[in-house]
Amino acid sequence: MTARWVAPGLIVANAVFDPLAAFDIDGKPQPYLAERFESTSDYRSWTITLRPGVSFHNGQTLDAEALMVFIAKMRQSPLVGPAFDPIDPDQPVTKIDDRTVRVNMRTPWANYPAALTGQGGMVAAPEQLNNPDASWRADHPIGTGPFKLLQWNKGRSLVAEKNPTYWRSGLPYLDQIEFRPVVDNSARDTSLLDGSVDMEFTTFNSSVRRLKDEAASGRVQLVRDDGPREQLFLLANMDRPPLDDVRVRRAIAHAFNWEEYVRVTNEDPDIRSTNVFSKTSEWYVESDFPQFDPDAARELVADYEAEKGPIAFTLKTTDNPENQSVGQAVAKMLTEVGMDVRAVSVDQAIYATQVVFGEYDLAYVRLFGATDPDADYHWFTSKNAPLVGEGRVGLNVARMRDPQVDAALERGRTSTDQATRKQAYADFQRRLNELVPYIWISESVKYVAAVPRVHDFVNQTLPDGRPAMPVQQGVTRLTETWLD
Repeated sequence: MTARWVAPGLIVANAVFDPLAAFDIDGKPQPYLAERFESTSDYRSWTITLRPGVSFHNGQTLDAEALMVFIAKMRQSPLVGPAFDPIDPDQPVTKIDDRTVRVNMRTPWANYPAALTGQGGMVAAPEQLNNPDASWRADHPIGTGPFKLLQWNKGRSLVAEKNPTYWRSGLPYLDQIEFRPVVDNSARDTSLLDGSVDMEFTTFNSSVRRLKDEAASGRVQLVRDDGPREQLFLLANMDRPPLDDVRVRRAIAHAFNWEEYVRVTNEDPDIRSTNVFSKTSEWYVESDFPQFDPDAARELVADYEAEKGPIAFTLKTTDNPENQSVGQAVAKMLTEVGMDVRAVSVDQAIYATQVVFGEYDLAYVRLFGATDPDADYHWFTSKNAPLVGEGRVGLNVARMRDPQVDAALERGRTSTDQATRKQAYADFQRRLNELVPYIWISESVKYVAAVPRVHDFVNQTLPDGRPAMPVQQGVTRLTETWLD
C-alpha cells in the first residue's frame, strides 16, 4: 500500500494475492474472492460477501474481520487511499456477518467493483497489514493467492511456491515460479530466447520487433494486449512555471514531431495517440488536440515570452536507454521552436515517486488505460491535486484543478446508465484537450511472450468457470499456467 504497482508488479501480485473482483471477457467486473456484490439504489452502500473456505498463506481465514482491516488500511494509505476517497473515513466498513461486510460511502460510487480488480482489491492478511514495522510489511506479503512467498532477493529474484491449500480446487498447476527484474531490453529478450527464463513482459518496440520475428519462426509465443491501453505522453506540471501557462503547454503539443519520434523509437505509426482513451475504446470520441505545427508553436512561445520572459525547463525521463533517447529528441524539438529545454534522466526506482510529489517540470510518462474509466478517476480529480511543495502525494500528477473535469468525472462515477456515462466521458476528453496537461504521444501496447513449453499463460477463467479477460493492461494471472 506504500507503492503503486505497475504491470510487472501486478503480475507478481496476482500470484501471491487474489483480487476481490476480476474482469470477464466482456470487460465487466465479476466476483473473484468475493462471492457477490450488492449495492443500495443510491450507490452509497455496497455489500461484499466473501467466498467460504478461503484462507491466507498463514492459515488465517479470510473473513469479514480480515476484509474490514484491509479496506480500512487501504483507505488510510497516503498513496493508494485517495483512489478510495468516496469511502466514509469515519466508518468505512461495517460487519454484517462472518463473511459479509457493508462498505459505507460518503458520496455515490456506482462502479465500485471495478476498483477492486487491481491493487485496490488484492486482499492482504491482517498479520501483514497490522505489523507496526513498515519494512516487515513490505517484505512479507501474505495473501490468499495460488503461490506463497518462498524467497525474495530484492532487485534480483522473487521465488513463490505452490499454495497447497489454495481455494480454487486443483490449482495452481505449477510448483514454483521465479520472477526476475531485467531492466535491459536486449538482455531480457536474450534470456527468453536462450532458455534462461520462460516468460517475458515488455512494452518496448525494439523488443517487440525482435520477438515478432521469433514468434513467426515458432521459437516463442507472443500475446498482445488488445484491451484498453495506457497512454504514453508528456506530463506537464501545472503548478510550476512556465508549464502553468496553457500557451506553453499548447506550444509543446504543436512542437512535438511524431515522425521524428517514430524515427527515434521505431514505434508503430498506427498507434499515434491524441486522447486519454485508445481509439478502440468504447469511450473514445474525436477531440481537438493540437497538431504538429512548429510555426504555431513559435507564435505561442513569442506571445508568452513577450509577457513573462524566456521559457526554460527540464524534461525528465527514466534512465532506460530508449527513454533517454526520447528525452533528447523531444528536448531538441522544443528547442527548435524557441524554448530552452534540458533533458535529464533518473533511476526508474525513484521516478514514479518524484512524479507523484510534483518534482518535475515536464515528464515522459505511461499511465491511465483502466478497463472502466471510473477506475482512473483518482488521476484527474482536483481532490487529489495538492499544491507542489506541500509534501503530499498527488495522484492527480499534472496538478490539474478544473471544475469542468471534476463535474464530468462525477457524472461518470455516480451513474450506471451507459448513455449518461458516455456523454460524461466525452465531455471529459474534450476538456482535457483544451487544457493540454498531457501531450499525447502513443498508445502503450503491452506484450507477454513465452517459450513453447508454457501453456495458458494469460487469464483463463473466473472462479465460476466463465472466460476471463485474457490480459488486463498487460497483467496476467498465472493461476492456470502449466508446462510441458
